[in-house]
Amino acid sequence: MSLLARMCVDCTTIIPSGTRCPTCARQHNHRRNTRPTALIYKDPRWLTTRTTVLERDGHTCQLCGQRATIADHHPKRKKQRRLGTSNGQTPA
Repeated sequence: MSLLARMCVDCTTIIPSGTRCPTCARQHNHRRNTRPTALIYKDPRWLTTRTTVLERDGHTCQLCGQRATIADHHPKRKKQRRLGTSNGQTPA
């Protein structure tokens, strides 16, 4: 069985097909984890809101009824950025 190789589109390193270049993956993860939309999930206000939403919904998905371990923030309008239980939901 031979392994297919491909070129990383960012740094042109040859890597096995189906994998991500380790160097570029670290950079990608850093960018993803430090963008403003990701930082909200580290905010103590979000952590409190998340716990409240999960408890309010009984740790149950509001869409399918399965057990849920996450909570999402769904602003109704683009400008609605406040954290609160009124715009939180529990998906599976």
